[in-house]
Amino acid sequence: MRLPRSFNSAQYLSLAVFTPLMGFLFHCAGWQHIFTVMGGFGIALALLWKLEYQSPDRDPRLSREEFDDITARGALTELASTASAVGGEATAPAGTTIRRLLSNRMLIGIFFAQYCVASLSTFFISWFPSYLVEARHFTMLQAGFVAALPAICGCLGGISTGFFSDWLLRRTGSLTIARKLPVTIGLGLSATIVLCNYTAVNALVVVVMCAAFFGKGFGALGWTVIADTAPKEAIGVTGALFNAAGSVGGIITPIAIGAIITRTGSYDGALLYVGLHVLAAVAAYWLLVGRIERYVLEVNPTVVGTEGVAGSLLGRVENR
Repeated sequence: MRLPRSFNSAQYLSLAVFTPLMGFLFHCAGWQHIFTVMGGFGIALALLWKLEYQSPDRDPRLSREEFDDITARGALTELASTASAVGGEATAPAGTTIRRLLSNRMLIGIFFAQYCVASLSTFFISWFPSYLVEARHFTMLQAGFVAALPAICGCLGGISTGFFSDWLLRRTGSLTIARKLPVTIGLGLSATIVLCNYTAVNALVVVVMCAAFFGKGFGALGWTVIADTAPKEAIGVTGALFNAAGSVGGIITPIAIGAIITRTGSYDGALLYVGLHVLAAVAAYWLLVGRIERYVLEVNPTVVGTEGVAGSLLGRVENR
């Protein structure tokens, strides 16, 4: 879990760094410069990724010992040869692959949970500073710096859950327990965000928000679970559907929260909306996902697809 541990925590670290920066830019230069500065960072990072990223089998910085270690642990290190061995994602019509993935109950549960978890992430990105200013009467500059505190806690949660999940896997030998228990603990803690409705003390609100975002970092093992469950034949498509589910949550949540605030004149309903969604994510892992294991799409060469591609996809589960 070294890669998921670092990957998952980085998103919260970025919020801790850039939320105060955006508050400072708004205060000193105006909202327009938030877009120019952050857009510039995005372009620079895209160029850096293009220059630096290499697949494991082509990265000269990766030692042979580390390559052998991650390969032995099940990582797909030789991406080109893996795609050739399984026929590649292009050997079956994209629609067929998507239908197979969306017919699997385990993956549906993971996608739905990601949709629910996205409501909490979106709240902290889009509405939390407004909540601090409008409901808790912080200045915009204060809100920018205060909003960084939950993000720091989220980063700590993202790092610690990797160690905890690894320890659980070694201790129990069960991938299901090692993934579901941190999700349950973390997102259960995130649901405490609703407690902000019952206090007028701003310091206590900040503490609760920090605890909620720590829980989000601790419980958001979605990409780790995708790495455990995505078919080797359709990793890209599975990741795309997972991302799409989160994006739907990111689209709906700001609109829903805006409508709730407009109708009620209060953030109480918005916090309840977010809290119920993270509890729904926990329920999805226990009621829909079931056992966490690799789902495999097999090609049956005796059947010819409707788009002229030899083979039809048959779904099965690979025991872990």
